[in-house]
Amino acid sequence: ANIKKAWTLTKGVGSVIAIIDDSFNAAHEDLKDNVIATYDAITKTTKALDEDFLNTNGFGAHGTAVAGIAAASANETGVIGVAPDAKLILIAIGADTNTDSQIIDAFDFALKNGANVVSCSWGTFNVSSAVNAKIKELYDNNITVVFAAGNDGYNLDEVHPEDGSVINDESELPWVIGVG
Repeated sequence: ANIKKAWTLTKGVGSVIAIIDDSFNAAHEDLKDNVIATYDAITKTTKALDEDFLNTNGFGAHGTAVAGIAAASANETGVIGVAPDAKLILIAIGADTNTDSQIIDAFDFALKNGANVVSCSWGTFNVSSAVNAKIKELYDNNITVVFAAGNDGYNLDEVHPEDGSVINDESELPWVIGVG
């Protein structure tokens, strides 16, 4: 509702947003003009995991949707993103449980490729000290890191309802903007 007012200040020109998510359609008509780099932190290749592969296996499309909300082009088709003049780095981590090394690699790629903002619409509920340190490194390099404050609706101040563990989510870190 207030996006037009925000656009009087900026549409994201000069910003680079890294989206770390399950998979992407980097050739999507609303994204292709803003994508400057892609990476798959599982296979260590520069081709982000294609959402078509995941869709046939019951996953996918989430990364493309998140990237579109952030920076879909103002191209007279589809939707327009919050920052349509920003550039995108699409980093796939798949839909399964990732290792700390894969997650750290994803953050490293964002750091080394000029991201100003890193958007993560996921969380582990149990951030490791190694991942915490990597996120702090991005913060120390003036990179804004944003995490979803739990996609599953759990109260992050209580124990995890499935396994009874204390929830220690990335969105709760002091160097992260947690969004609910």
